[in-house]
Amino acid sequence: MGAFLCAAVLLSGIYLMLSRTKETLYFSMACVVMAMRECLQSQAWIYFPISGNLSFMLEYLSVVLLTVFLTIYLAQYASGKFLDAVRYTAILGSGLYALCVLFGDSVFYTSALKYYQALLVLCIVPGIGVLFYKMRNTTKEQGTAIFGIAVFFFAAISDIIMYSDLFGDRTNIPVSEAAMLVFMLAQTMSLLQMNNRVLSQAKETEQKLEAEKTALVSLNRLKTEFLSNVSHELKTPLTVVSGHAQLLGAQLAEPKYAAARDKSRIISSEADRMALMVGQVLDVTRIEENKILLEKCPCHIDELIHQAVESHFPILNKGGNQLKIDASLDLPKVNVDPRRITQVLNNLISNALKHTKEGIITVSAKEVNGFLKISVSDTGEGISDEELSSLFMRFRPGKDETGTGLGLYICKYLVEEHGGSIRVESAVEKGTTVSFSLPL
Repeated sequence: MGAFLCAAVLLSGIYLMLSRTKETLYFSMACVVMAMRECLQSQAWIYFPISGNLSFMLEYLSVVLLTVFLTIYLAQYASGKFLDAVRYTAILGSGLYALCVLFGDSVFYTSALKYYQALLVLCIVPGIGVLFYKMRNTTKEQGTAIFGIAVFFFAAISDIIMYSDLFGDRTNIPVSEAAMLVFMLAQTMSLLQMNNRVLSQAKETEQKLEAEKTALVSLNRLKTEFLSNVSHELKTPLTVVSGHAQLLGAQLAEPKYAAARDKSRIISSEADRMALMVGQVLDVTRIEENKILLEKCPCHIDELIHQAVESHFPILNKGGNQLKIDASLDLPKVNVDPRRITQVLNNLISNALKHTKEGIITVSAKEVNGFLKISVSDTGEGISDEELSSLFMRFRPGKDETGTGLGLYICKYLVEEHGGSIRVESAVEKGTTVSFSLPL
């Protein structure tokens, strides 16, 4: 009995603290049942306040429980329609016999025992035969388990035949208890081997994942360095192209050069647009490397708003839009990096102009609960709920929109680095409002 209890405690501990494999739990429960059966068959039960009839009934129920737990436990080794049928038959038969024990008298369930034993023999012999056949190419742990299974079930069949008096009294020596001990030791060893394998595989998988993570981090760093280098190399020639195009346009002031002047303006505009995109890529590489440094100083937010708005006046007529400012001149100063906050404002105003035709864009600022709230509202096409959910993610340009998809991601980062927050409210065909707050 002590050996079964020790095995049950050991396996329960392994189940709870390590592997959480159900097979370990099922076999630990089988060990508990076998310990209870050993207790009932010995004189140990007299120390407990239970009647002889209850002890007798529990002894019979222990056979049922042991059959159920071992049947479920053995299902791990092989599967198939035939083995499933054998397993369900054994469990169903055990359930029916358990009802006989619980609700019938001792005479009834004692006489019914031989039918239950016959059912078990019919399940054990072909079931174990097919199980062994399917497990002919075994692992180390399965080989250990097979040895225990063979010893126990052949002993169980021997005892069933003995109790049936098929050969008289010459074989009246029960061996299933001793065989169960061998079975328990073999299965415990098998489960320990299995848990050791599972833990080894988990450790190996963890090491592989760690190696892959290290490789991905290294690859990401190389990507960031590459983007940074390429962006730096692109920015200088784009600035030169834009500058020369503007200079050329200024020199072509005569009316006869109007077409060439327009083309130089287009060249300058496209070069500036590409330079902006390159700048966004550079900002993202700095964000990933945590190299964006804010140069904060006390600023009047209305001045930053006016600077951003004035830079967009040349493209207002293109969409027939109106640009309004609603910011009081007596707002308190805010401690920010003026270049970065102007960058945020430029991006939000530019987005509003792209998605608004013959509408109104309003830039407002007001003090709210210790924060300065700046909003850019438009009466444009609005944003769908699907797009709103991923608006601030990297490389997520809006619908039918060209660009890097980095602008709002950078805006969010810059605002949060200032200790603020940013949010978007929008509905399709009802316009959009992007608001960000900065602590005072």
